[in-house]
Amino acid sequence: MICHVKTKAQLARALQQPEQIILVAKNQAGQVIGYAHAASYDCLYFPPLLNLLALAVDKDFQGQGYGKALMQAIREEGVAAGYTGIRINSGISRMKAHEFYRKLGCEEKADQKRFYWEF
Repeated sequence: MICHVKTKAQLARALQQPEQIILVAKNQAGQVIGYAHAASYDCLYFPPLLNLLALAVDKDFQGQGYGKALMQAIREEGVAAGYTGIRINSGISRMKAHEFYRKLGCEEKADQKRFYWEF
C-alpha cells in the first residue's frame, strides 16, 4: 500500500485537529490494509463539505469492499458533524478510481487543473 506519513509528528498533529477524520481498515488478521483521510472544506461559496485527502487500500485487498466501507464511514462521520457532502479530487488518469466513485453514487462535477505554489 502506498501510504507515507513523513513524521510521527505530522500524524499526531492531524489526529489532534477535530476537523480531520482519519480512519483505518483492518483485515481479519488485524493488519491495517487501508485508510481514509478527510478534512473540513469550509469556503464562502459552498455549504460545509468534507474534502477527501486520501483513500488507499492495499492492492491485495482491493475489490473486497474495504474502500467502500471506508467511504461509508467517512460519510457517516461527515453527516454526524453537519457536513453536506464530500469533495473528491482524482487525477485525470485514475480511471479505476473514477469508476469506484461513480459506483458509490458520486457525481462528476468538473475537469480542472491543479496548481501548486511552493513556499
